Formats: sequence, structure tokens, C-alpha cells
Amino acid sequence: MMTNESKKVRVLTALCVSDIMRVCAPEAPIAGDEAMRDVYELFLDALGSLKSIESEEFEAAKSLLVNVANIGLCVPMLDLECAGAETLVRDLFKVLLDAVNAANSTTVTEEISKVLSTMIEESSDEDTPVPSDVTFEVLSRLIDPVRTENPASYMLAGELVRKCEHQLHTPIQTFLTQAMHGLVDEDDALASLSKRHVDIIEEIAVCDPTALVTVWPSVTDDLQADDLSTRLRAVKLFRRVFAYEGSTTAEDYPHLLLEFVRRFNDKAVEVRAEMIKWSSKFLKTRVDPNAALTSVPAATVMKQLRERLHDFDDTIRTASINALCDVLDKPTSTEIFPHDLVLEIGERIKDKKSGVRKTALKRLCIAYRAYAQRCADDVPAWEMKRFDWIPGALLRAITIPDVRLHVVEPVLAMLFPAKMSADLRSTFWLRALNLADAFTVRCLKHFLLAKSRIQADMREYLLLRSKLSKMNKKEGDAALTKIVDAIKVHFPDKQKAKTAMMALHAQKDGNVFRCIQTMLNPETSFANAVKAEEDATKRAKSSSQAVDQEFIKTLLLKIQSAPFGREHVRGTLKAACKATRAAQTSKNTSTPQGVVVALEHLCILAETFPKLFSGCGDEIDELLDANDQLTVTSTCKVVSEAAAALKVTPRRGSIWEKLKVKCSSGDRKQAKLATKALGLLQMDLDERIDATDIIAGATAGQLSDVYLHIVELLAEDLVADSDLPAVLGAVGSIGTLHQQIFMLQLAEVEQYVVHTLLTRPPPTGRIAVGVVSDLATLQAYGLKALAKAAAHRSAADTVESSFTTRVIELLHSYADIDSYKNDGMFAEYSGTDAAHLRFTACKAMLGISRNAAIGLVKPDAWICVSMFLHQCESATMRREMVAKLKSGLVVRPGERMLSMMWAATLALALVDKDKSVRDSANDVFANWVAAQRQRSAAIAAQAATKKTNDDPSQKFLIVHMPEYVLVYMVFLLTRHPLAPKTAEEGMEERGQKWRQVQLIMSAAISSLTHGTNGDAIPVTCKMLRRLKTTLDKVNPGNSDLIYSLSDLALFLVVDQAGTKGWDTSKFPGHVVYPAQLYKTTQFMASGPPAKEGAQPGLGDYSHLPRGYVIVRSVPIASTSTTTAKTNAKATQKRSRSKSSSAATTSKSAKTLKQTKLSFAAGTRAMPERTARRDAVVDVGDRDIDNEFDDEYESEDDYDEIDANTALVVVSSPPTSPGPLSENTTAHTQARKRKVDKAPRASDLDEPMVSAVDPEEKRSRRRRR
Repeated sequence: MMTNESKKVRVLTALCVSDIMRVCAPEAPIAGDEAMRDVYELFLDALGSLKSIESEEFEAAKSLLVNVANIGLCVPMLDLECAGAETLVRDLFKVLLDAVNAANSTTVTEEISKVLSTMIEESSDEDTPVPSDVTFEVLSRLIDPVRTENPASYMLAGELVRKCEHQLHTPIQTFLTQAMHGLVDEDDALASLSKRHVDIIEEIAVCDPTALVTVWPSVTDDLQADDLSTRLRAVKLFRRVFAYEGSTTAEDYPHLLLEFVRRFNDKAVEVRAEMIKWSSKFLKTRVDPNAALTSVPAATVMKQLRERLHDFDDTIRTASINALCDVLDKPTSTEIFPHDLVLEIGERIKDKKSGVRKTALKRLCIAYRAYAQRCADDVPAWEMKRFDWIPGALLRAITIPDVRLHVVEPVLAMLFPAKMSADLRSTFWLRALNLADAFTVRCLKHFLLAKSRIQADMREYLLLRSKLSKMNKKEGDAALTKIVDAIKVHFPDKQKAKTAMMALHAQKDGNVFRCIQTMLNPETSFANAVKAEEDATKRAKSSSQAVDQEFIKTLLLKIQSAPFGREHVRGTLKAACKATRAAQTSKNTSTPQGVVVALEHLCILAETFPKLFSGCGDEIDELLDANDQLTVTSTCKVVSEAAAALKVTPRRGSIWEKLKVKCSSGDRKQAKLATKALGLLQMDLDERIDATDIIAGATAGQLSDVYLHIVELLAEDLVADSDLPAVLGAVGSIGTLHQQIFMLQLAEVEQYVVHTLLTRPPPTGRIAVGVVSDLATLQAYGLKALAKAAAHRSAADTVESSFTTRVIELLHSYADIDSYKNDGMFAEYSGTDAAHLRFTACKAMLGISRNAAIGLVKPDAWICVSMFLHQCESATMRREMVAKLKSGLVVRPGERMLSMMWAATLALALVDKDKSVRDSANDVFANWVAAQRQRSAAIAAQAATKKTNDDPSQKFLIVHMPEYVLVYMVFLLTRHPLAPKTAEEGMEERGQKWRQVQLIMSAAISSLTHGTNGDAIPVTCKMLRRLKTTLDKVNPGNSDLIYSLSDLALFLVVDQAGTKGWDTSKFPGHVVYPAQLYKTTQFMASGPPAKEGAQPGLGDYSHLPRGYVIVRSVPIASTSTTTAKTNAKATQKRSRSKSSSAATTSKSAKTLKQTKLSFAAGTRAMPERTARRDAVVDVGDRDIDNEFDDEYESEDDYDEIDANTALVVVSSPPTSPGPLSENTTAHTQARKRKVDKAPRASDLDEPMVSAVDPEEKRSRRRRR
């Protein structure tokens, strides 16, 4: 029966035998080990039938299992000693563990667990461990493939580990410890599992972490090992244990987690990288957005990841960003992911490594898109705080050199889910822009401007493509090359873009270009634009002509209007209207922040994409009726920018009438914007309005009619003072934008402003100190209106030029400080009103000087405006004046700019008493110097390409150098209130009267020479020396002051050159001066004699006070330069008396750095006999006389005048050395020989002298 062929018979036989053994227990009914072995083999064969619950033998096998489990029938198996009995126990575990499965687990698992746990308990004691083969059968079920294929067996093995902890833990711990160090015997039954010890530790850590108590110390020791591979192995082991789903090891053994997370700071990059890989998986199982508190392990890991954002290795920083953003992409609480941590990730956009920056951009974009998707319906305030700043940060990234638009554009395109509606997108954008600062707004403008430019270029290309068939090949190829060159600049790789664009042009499928045309159409919706983009990409890919797919995708991305298309504009306008209506209903007097942000954003869009506003007349018309003035002002600005698109709206007539009212009443800013909008909305000469349009209200008039109506109101004096700012603002705006219309009523406007408004008597009532009166404010508006209308270039002897001249004279009278003195025409004005009117007149003069013809602003007017920076008491006004000068001096290429004389005006503020004004002026002056230097180099390069020997323009290249401003400064500073009134006064007290003027000049020279190599020093010295061959054209009696100041400036330049070790040799080129300021003479001016009876001084420093000392505002620094050493050696050859003041100065006293100029005899005459042992003072032997030698030039060339540039030529060598620039130096023999450097003032008492060669002395005598 036991060997019957029938499986069923054998199972039933085994059941019968088990029943007999159950009945006879505890006595054994079967004797002999061999017989018992056969019985147990029969049992094992029968228990194998448990696998299939549907088999006929299952019930009998189950009954057999129950008998075996209840009375422990298999326990005697452990005592058998016959052949073949040694494998019975292992076979029992194998059969039963394999028998359990998902189908029968609920039926047999309990009995099998009882049988196996009993066998484990009986097979071991204190001296005998569980057999290795039994341990093998249990552990092999904890890992794959059993773990995956038979989860029930896996669960049963885990239960055995927990239930038999006293018997199994020790052999498991021993095996794992040996396996980690490769010490498992090859003959051991567990040898095949030694290579998978990490998998086993991972599973045991889940089912029973206590089984690893003695294993952890060995692993933690490996974490601190010196060997990198050992640490990596330990890290990978812990990584799997802690990150395993369902494992609570991190919570149960916090000391292990703490030891493990220290590897985040490991010195090896590989270890830190493994830790970050683990953290991402670990946090996914530990972060619960609904939990009230964050788990301690998760918080610990997040803290370490945050620190790794600042790791010195860029790959670790990148991995940290990815790990943190993996968490951020999912719903998280502010406990685990606070706002400041998100900001810290955003700071990585400015990382020094390009890969980190781009990763931060893309991951923040993904996180924001996930936020927008999950919060589309309801956005919690704490979520808004964490995420709404991200779009602004992405926009600011366009200023990063290797990011720019090429990286930001694709990121912004993916910022929202593809299926999100345009209204929702607009809502999210407005919330983001609500947090934007001024810099972010500028970045947004730049982004939109770049997009508008490439759209314009592509429209021009499509237009050209449609005309190419009608053009000859040569013209067509030239035009095509030109437009392709314009398009390629929008891409990072310009050459590659040009090649790809030509390949796209070769496409014969016209549908590709129709798709591009569709995307360029501002009327196209977002959905249709997406379809056109997909269609164009698909067609270009399937075309037979090879087209760069990356290029076509980038091109389509750049030209699409998203994310700021027409639907966005409509959605933003609707949101603004809705918020405005809500505010009016609630009677809220303040402007809602949402309306402010929306309208500011719309203003930016109107500046760059005005066509997007077509069809938006209803919303614009509603916003113009708002009670809030800020809303109306912003709406007027939108209309003024997008008026061309609003001309086709049915609401055009209604908008026209409302804007017309704004021109004659209300706010001044609204009136100016309304005037600009009316000029664009007015009817064209050939425009026709049909009856349907009239009914719809799409009618408009002419701006000239509006202007005529305003002038009539002014002429009849029907405008109230409250409305006068708006009216004058409208008049000034018309004069700026439509001068021809303004000139139609010039006499009436000029009559009202000059003879009515400006002649009103000042108020006699008491006004608070520092408050400008209403009359002065209105009069300032009148001056501005006239100045704006006069700021146009016009031909000479025309009505326009005469009007401009009259306005300049009027402004001069108001800018002159003498007009407000006791005997002046405006003496009755208060100090505040006088300052306000002067300030207005000065700014208006700057505007006219920038836009009108050169030369209209006379020197007296220029001096008057310049002195305002010194005479004005208000630091705010001086700061605004500097800002006004900046807007005219530092401009973009192609824009009109102020002439160089206004840079001299700016220089007056370099030593302003207010630090903010002084800092601002220094920044503006430095920026102007840099920009002017670039312009000068460009002009010189252009002149070099067309240079001829007799080209008269070559002699005027010098006027474009920034150093030429010193010529204007010399003229201007002689009129400075702190300058001496006469040359004799300047000579007194060793030139004390020149101190303040010298500080201004020193500041300007320092800024001019900063960052250069001194190449412009020779030409600068010649400019200053040659001033002694000129006269003050405005006031000839002032010429001696010009000579003194030119000597002072020359002294400062030479001193600066000596300090830097620069060359000060002669410059052989031409020198010219402004004809308005200077008149040339045929002789060099001579200075006063050194003493009575001596000959007049001639040459360098002849007009400078004897013993003049340069005083600087910085403490003396101890130096040991070559120049100082050279001077010290030279002075050892002769004894000099020390100054008494220096002798009494303490060493610890804080002194000023000085350079002293001492004259033994400031003259060309031979010195007295007692002085012949010392050198004649003539610094560096750079004689002015040498430049009059007949081998250089003749004095007959000094009267040459260039009428085109209004400059006087005062020196003209026979041949020009080449194109002149600020970096060009004279190539003379003086440059090849060693030139004595100007001495430094390391010793305050040492006079500045220079030894003269004896041969040179004899040469001088012969020349005399």
C-alpha cells in the first residue's frame, strides 16, 4: 500500500498510519529506524498533495497535516540514525514551505507553521543550534524568486523567524556576520546564500528587526572604515534596509539612522551620492501630507539633504535638488517642506555650475506644474506662499549668461499642464506677478521684447518668401541672407541656426509655413496654436528635405505667443473688470491689489504685443469708467500703447470720447496718456465710417480738433486751476508727439503760458516751509509744456527754431539764480518756489539740449544749469538732476544723447556733500566714461576704414574721447562760485582758493584713468597744454583763470601718470577746442614772473601758484615703489630744507596724501647764479616750446576752424599718425627711451623736481 502506484491510495495509507500512531501515542506502534524512515517518506509524499486545493487528495493530506501538527508525529524524525534519515528534516521544511500558496494559505498555514516551529524548537537546544539546512530553507523563502512568485511561502518564512526567535536568531546572525566579511564555508548549506546576504538582511529587517541586533554593530563599523569600497558596501546595505517598504528599522533603531545619515558628510563623493539616491526613495515612504507632525527620520534626512544643496561638488548639489524636488512634486506639508527650503532650492538657479542651474530651473518648473494641477480649484494660502514666487525666479534667470532665453523659454512653456484653461493660467500668472519686484518686471519686459522681435523677423521672412518669385535671383538671395542673419541671432548657436533656417527655407511643403503663419497670427487661440505647432513639427519631420528637428521645435517655441497670448490678455482684462466691479459694489476706496497687478502686466503686454488687444474694447471701455483714479490711469496707459489694435473695436467711439474728457479735466498723467492714445485712435484721412459702425459707436475725430478745443479754453481763461495740470500736460504731450499740430496754435499757447500764467503774482498768504505753492506748480507745468514742444530738431531760420530759441531764453531766466535775488525779476517768490522753478527750468533745458539742434543752448545757459548742482540746497533735487543727466548721457546705441559738455556738469556732483548724490554721480560718470570710450573706439575704427591723407575729419576724432570732457570742465570750473575770481587771487596763499575746484577735477581724472593703461595720457596732456594758446570766447578777461586751471589739471594728470608709471611723452596729433567756448591765438600765454624783475613764466605750470600741494581725501599709505626709491636716491645728492609744518607733525597723526609742486624759478629764463646747482623746474622736460619747433608744425595753422563741428583746430602736424582713439599713443623715440616717472608724494616735504640733462640745457640756451 505504501508503494502503490495510485497517489490517492498512498495518501490514504499515510493518513491511516498517522491515525494509528495518534491512537498508540505516546508508544511507537512501529519499531526500527528503517521502518520509521519509510513512514516519514510516505508522509512527505502525501503532504506534497497540499499544493492543489482542487485535487482529490487534498482533504486526506490536510487531515494528515492536522494529525502531524497536533501530536508532533514528525518529532521522532530528529532521532533517526539510519541511512537516508539525515535529509528527512530538510525535505519536511522544503515540502511544507513549497506546499503553501495563495490558494490554500488560509486553510493550511496555521498547521504548517505549527509543524515547522515545533521541529525548529525540538532540533536545537543550548548546545545544539538549528541545522544549517533548516536555516537555508527558511531564509531562501525570504528572497526572490520565492518572495515574488509565492508570497504565501514568503510570509510563512517570516512568521517562523519571528515565532522561533530564540532558535533562529543566533544562526541567522552568525551567518550574516560571516557573509558580510566573506567567511562562510563553501561546504556549508548556507554558502549559496552568502552572496545575497544584503537581500536577506533587508527582508529580516522588515519581518523581525530584532534578529539583526548583533549584525548592526558590524555594519556600522564598516560605515566608518577607511576603505572606500567597505563604506560603500555598508551604505548600500543600510540604504536597502531603511528604504524598504514596510521597514520600521529607522523608527525602531534611531541610533542606527543617526549613524547612517552621517555619511551625508562623507569625504568621498561616491558615498554622498549613494546617500542621496537612498534619501529620495526613503522619503517617498515617510512623507505623509495629511500627518499632523513630520516623522523624526524624515525630518533628519531632509535636514541632511538641505545641507547638501551647498556641497562643494556640483554633482551632489544636482542630486540634492532632484531628491528634494521628488518630494516637492507630491503633496507635502509645511512641516516637512517649509517655504524657506523651497527658496533655498531656488537660489541654486544662480549656482556657479551650469548643470546645477539648469537642473534647478527644470525641477522648479515641474514642481510648479504639479502645484498648479493639484490646486487648480482651491489654493491654500500656505501653498501659494511656497510656490507663487517660482515664475518670477524663472524669469530672472534670463540674466544668467549661459541660461538666457534659450533655457528659460522651454521651461516657461512647460510651466502649466497642457489641458489647463487660459483663464486659470492667467490667474496663476497674476498671483506670481503680484510678488514680482522691479527687476523681475524688467526681465519680463526683456522676455516679451525678445519674443516680439523674433515674431517680427519671421513675419518679414514669410513676406519675403511670398515675393521671392517676383524678384531677380541676386536681389532675392541678398534679401534672404539679410533676414536669415537677423533670425539667427535669436539662437545660441548662430551658425547652426543659419544652416537650419536655410534648410527650412528649402522645404517645398507649403503647409509648414502656413502653420508658422497661423502661430504668428495674434488672433490664433492657444489650442489652435498647439495644433499648428504639432502639425508643423510632424510635416517637417516627414519631409524628404532634412530639417533639424531641434531647431524647428525651438523656432516654433520662440514664435508662439504662449504663455502670454490673446486669451491671456482677455482673461487678465476680465479679472481686472471683475475686481473693479467688486470694489465699487463694496464701496472700497482703495485700488484692489489684483487690479493694480493686472493692469501693470497689461501695460507691459501692450508695449510689446499691442495687437493682442484687438477686440478688447468692451473691457477697456468699462475700466475707463472706474471710480478709482489709479485704475483709470493704468487703463489710459494700456490704450496709449495698444491704440492701433483698438481702432477696429466697436467701442472705439466711446473710448475716444472718454479719453477726450481726460485731456481737459482730471489727472495730469491721465491727460498725457489720453493725448497719446487719441493721436493713435484718430481717424485717418482716407478712413470711412459706415452706418453700422456709427450705430455701434466706432467713430472718432481728429486730434487737431481736440487740441483746438483745449486752446480755446485756455485763450478764454475757462480752465479751472484744478484742471490746468491736465490741460498743460495734454498740450505738452501734443507738442512732443505731434509738433506740427502744436504749431497750428503756437501763438495762443505761448501767449497764455508766458503772458498769462507766468505773470501771475506769487501768493502773499503764509505757506508751510518746504511746500511748493500751487501757483509755482502750475507755472512749472507751463514751462514743461513749452519745453517739450521746443525739444525738436529743426532747420535754422524757421518758426520752429525761433520758438526753441525763445523757450531757451525763458528757461535761462528761470534757471538763473540772480533772477531770484532782491533786485531780480522773480524776487517775490519764496525760497521753495524759487528752487522748484529753477529745478524745472534746468531739467527742461536738458531735454531741449538732448533733442534740439546742437549749439542752441548757449554757454551762459549751460553754466547756469550746471551751477544748480552746487547752489541747490535740496539733496533730493540734486539726486534727480543726476538721474536726468544719466538718462541723457548713458543711452542705448542709436538714441539721442546729451553733448559732452553736460558730462562736465555731471562732474560737479562727484564731490557732492550728500553721500547718496555723490555715489550716484560717480556711478553715472563711470558708466558714461565706459560708454563714451566704446563710442570713441567705434568712430575711430570707422574713420580708419575710409582714411585719406587729406581727410579733414581725422583731426576731430579727439573730441569723442572721454578725456575731452576736461576741456569743458576747465571752462566750467572757472565760473564755479568757489573758484578764485581773478588769477591774482588764485596765486595767493599758495593756491588755497583752488582747493575745492581741484577736488572736482581730481575726482573726474581719477574716474577717467580708472581701468585704463594710460594710453590716453599724452593726448590729454596736450589738450590741457594747448589751452594756453586760446582765449575765453565768452569773457576774454577770464582767460588767465583758464590757464591756471589748465595747469592745475595738467599737474593732476601728470601726477596720476607718475603714480601709475605711465608715459607722458608728446602727442603728435591734432588738438581742437569747442568754438563756442574758446578762441585761438598765435602765441602761448605767459604766466606771472617768479619774482619781481624776472621774465614771465612760460610752459607747464607757469600759471600755477608756487608750491601748490595736491590734497587728497585718502590717508597716506606707506609705499616702497620704484618711483619713491628713485626719488630718494636723487635727493641724496643734494640737501633740501624740510618744511616746518612737516617737522612738527607727529608720526602717529593722520595726514592727507599730498603731492607738492615747488618752483625754483617758474620761467624759461636762466635761473639766478645761486640756483644753478639745482635743476630748472620743468617737469620731465616736457616743454611746450618743443611743440612749436618747425619740424612739427607751424603757427599759421592755428586759425583753422571746422564749421561742421564748431571746433577750433589749434595744432596741425603735416601728417596724421593714424586714426585717433583713446588707446592710441604716439610712437616716438621718447617712448623707446627710459622716461623719468613723476615722483610720488611718499615724503610730504620733498619738492617735485626733475633733473635736466646738461646737453639739453645747452640746447635750450641756443633756442632762446
